[in-house]
Amino acid sequence: MKNLYLKLLSLLVIQAFAYQTAHAVMVQVGTLGTTTTSTTYTPYKTLWEDGRTQYLILASEIISNGGSAGQINSLAFNVSTAQAQVLNGFTIKMGSTALTSLTNTFQPNGGFTTCYTSNVPGTTIGWNTYMFSNGFNWNGIDNIIVEVCFDNASWTSNSGIHYNTLAFNSNTQVNADGQVGCSMAATGVYTQRPVMQLNILPPVADDAGIAIIESPTVPACNLLNVPILITMDNSGSDTLFTATVNWWVNGIPQTPYNFSDTILPYSSKTGVNIGTYTFNNNDFLAIKTTLPNGVIDLYNVNDSLDVIVATGLSGSYTISSGGDYPTFNDAVNDLNAFGVCGPTVFLVDNTTFNEQVILGYVNGTDSINTITFRGTGNNSKLIYNSTGTLDNYVIRFNNGDYYRIDSLTIENTGLTYSYVIELLNGSSNNEITNCTLRNDTNTTTTSTLKSIVYGIGSANTDNNNLYKNNLMQGGSVAFYLRGQSTSNLADGNVIEGNTFYKQYYQQAYLYYQRNIKVRDNKMNMLASYTGTTYSLYMWYCYDKMEITGNILTIKKPIGIHYSMYLGQCIGLNNKKGLIANNFIATTDTNNLSGTYGIYSNGNTYTDIVHNNFNLAHNTTGAYGIYLTGGGNANVLNNSLVLRKMGYGLYVASVGSINNSNHNNLYVPNGNVGYYNGVIQTTLNNWINNTGFDANSISVDPMYIDTFNLHTCEVGFVGSGINIANVTEDIDGEQRDSNKPYIGADVFFDLSADLLGAEVSKCPQDAITLEVQGDSTQILSYNWTPGNLTTPSISVNNAGWYYVTITTACGSATDSIEVINKPLPIASFNITTTNQLTAVFADASTNATSWTWNFGDGNSSTQQNPFHIYNQSGTYTVTLIACNDCGCDTTTQVVTVLANSIDENFLQNVVSIYPNPNKGEFTISMNGVASAQIEITTIQGQVVYTEKVIANGSINKNIHLNNATGMYFVKIIANEQTMISKVIVE
Repeated sequence: MKNLYLKLLSLLVIQAFAYQTAHAVMVQVGTLGTTTTSTTYTPYKTLWEDGRTQYLILASEIISNGGSAGQINSLAFNVSTAQAQVLNGFTIKMGSTALTSLTNTFQPNGGFTTCYTSNVPGTTIGWNTYMFSNGFNWNGIDNIIVEVCFDNASWTSNSGIHYNTLAFNSNTQVNADGQVGCSMAATGVYTQRPVMQLNILPPVADDAGIAIIESPTVPACNLLNVPILITMDNSGSDTLFTATVNWWVNGIPQTPYNFSDTILPYSSKTGVNIGTYTFNNNDFLAIKTTLPNGVIDLYNVNDSLDVIVATGLSGSYTISSGGDYPTFNDAVNDLNAFGVCGPTVFLVDNTTFNEQVILGYVNGTDSINTITFRGTGNNSKLIYNSTGTLDNYVIRFNNGDYYRIDSLTIENTGLTYSYVIELLNGSSNNEITNCTLRNDTNTTTTSTLKSIVYGIGSANTDNNNLYKNNLMQGGSVAFYLRGQSTSNLADGNVIEGNTFYKQYYQQAYLYYQRNIKVRDNKMNMLASYTGTTYSLYMWYCYDKMEITGNILTIKKPIGIHYSMYLGQCIGLNNKKGLIANNFIATTDTNNLSGTYGIYSNGNTYTDIVHNNFNLAHNTTGAYGIYLTGGGNANVLNNSLVLRKMGYGLYVASVGSINNSNHNNLYVPNGNVGYYNGVIQTTLNNWINNTGFDANSISVDPMYIDTFNLHTCEVGFVGSGINIANVTEDIDGEQRDSNKPYIGADVFFDLSADLLGAEVSKCPQDAITLEVQGDSTQILSYNWTPGNLTTPSISVNNAGWYYVTITTACGSATDSIEVINKPLPIASFNITTTNQLTAVFADASTNATSWTWNFGDGNSSTQQNPFHIYNQSGTYTVTLIACNDCGCDTTTQVVTVLANSIDENFLQNVVSIYPNPNKGEFTISMNGVASAQIEITTIQGQVVYTEKVIANGSINKNIHLNNATGMYFVKIIANEQTMISKVIVE
């Protein structure tokens, strides 16, 4: 597939070049002879990283040198001194103007034609010609402005050129470093201009051409009923109304399309649909326009375009001598030619590949359709030996997105130039994981040319790249990542879980970043360099900067070291920077030079929380945290330990700090702090004179060792303050918001209640006993009785149980009593009347629910019900009394008798109201002369008795002062007895 594509492409390029050369007029503007390497005059301003120039060419100059109206399709400069420096994003634009002399301001180029853009691999002596992808149509009347610009990340020397000094301002220019080359503002205007050659194609009246095949595209992920869409171009001087568009598939002609529309001179029309076709993979589609406005096309350079209709790559492939692709570059060539139609994985053989790889934009890639290069063993290696600036990379991302590099060893063996990974032109959304990235591990230079990962921003910054779980070996700098400016920041890059080894100068240089994340890295620096070194060097890192979970250690016998050097990192109240859960240790007690744990210069809204420091340099220039400029820093829950001299917390600018508290400030041989121009020797001095750290302590945390800053200091337990967005410690162990610790490390609190209070259970049940707290920190368990060693045990029997746990901080023992809950015992009493009524009084113990069966098919769940039977008889009453441990059942026999109709007299004449009540109610009776009233509790205790005599009518008000509950009212009158239930609430 790739061989067919390359042969056809080469044939088409050769044919097009031959035709254009045969019909063009080459016009030289200027005279050769005078040369210069001056940055001001040359378009190749590579003494600087970025350059932009506008040159003015008068129409009279072109005409006097044999030129006329037509399409300019190439431009050349004559180079006298060549340089190999790559010109990234080298762009040529051309536009018409009425100006006869330039000013010191660039002319707006919104209407200019972008004729050429590419990464140019340096210059050669003689004419350096740039063939245009988009020709500039010149009307033969207007003057022309030629704009040239480029955007580099490094510099060397200028390429010299032949030039002339003119009688008018012909050159407006600018050169700079670290800018966006093609959008810089001018800094001066001059009369010196390079000698140039213009290739001009003569004009024609009628033209029909093809600018773009819009569909099918590469990759062609759908081959069924594909619309054939083109952009038609008119490079003629007359309006195009009609044309014939012929097309072929694999040489077989298809039905021509008769174009009938309007395209103005030197214009184009998109979305011209010439038909549909169902393709097979690798079909060859060719399209050609003819007969513009019905006449022969005399300008047929733009008449033909073709494309191989091929599906993109998808699925898994192998890179090996006998696999799908012998080399990385073979795979990359097909990616560039055909794109992808799905996630694509290249499995790299477990051997060494000696080559360079450029990963650029690939059609079809996105967050789902990623491209992965994955090693298949420990010996899957990609190596290269760079010898200069042009080949200083092993893998170069050049506008390459959505790549995944995984489980490879990638090494640059160059001695002076040794980038392992280089990022250019907005390479974003890539991931480099589980790799070994290596260059010279014995380097003795601070030159960034020996960085392991090097990415410097242009107009398109490198965003959202992830570097995770890699081994970074050697180099002057491990990560050198830079955005373009404070107004064009790189965004969302993450450096996570990497191990750093033997960097000479800096481990991470991060400049012009937004939302940068540096977390969970092991940054061990064994520096022989006697100058100033840096673990983290970060400037202009805006918004939610995060530095968390890192171990930063340095052993350096001579020279200043900064574990974190942070400058102008600007946060907001709702986008704060976070520095948390880090171990920071400098350990060489023979070093008499300065050392800084965190140096904060001009930063705003940064929370410095839960960090452990251990600084041992033997100098008064040792600083745990140094704050100058900026503002709104919060310093909370840190353990700052300086073993020798120096300052725990040095506040050079009073406005830098918002709050400091709940810290451990232990500086036994130096000063706790410096504030408002005054040294604060002790913690009490500091508290009294600054108003900070009222809840802080000063103890030696007895770290495990000088590098391992884990601790078991009980004074840290509960002495901190809860930080809502820091929920774990450096080891990923959960923090307890109710018992916040000082420092980066949470350890098991052996003084805590391990098992809790006594626990009750039902006798027949088993219960699980387990230790409270973070079980991940417990090394062993020993339970008795039973001598079990599991994290939890299941017990059936009541009694005392004991556990001994062992943690990294020691052992502790605790006990707990298991108690059996009592089972229920069912019991009840019965009271009957001669009115078919039975009153049931519960006498159960330990019951919480009751179920009654009255023996006649009726039931109740009340504790003390009464029941009226339908007829006289003897019934078996059953009570089931229950609690949450079980139930018990008991039965009794009850006999009830029915009264005659006369005997129901009291039921009809007695009223008790209100019922329920608050202890006051009325008993009303009609047709009785006297009555005996007796009120009892459900247990049978008499609480009220009275004989009432009246003349046929009784209204007796009853006042009970007893507790709430149910009572029985018994009335005897007219030789009848009735019982009624009363509820007191």
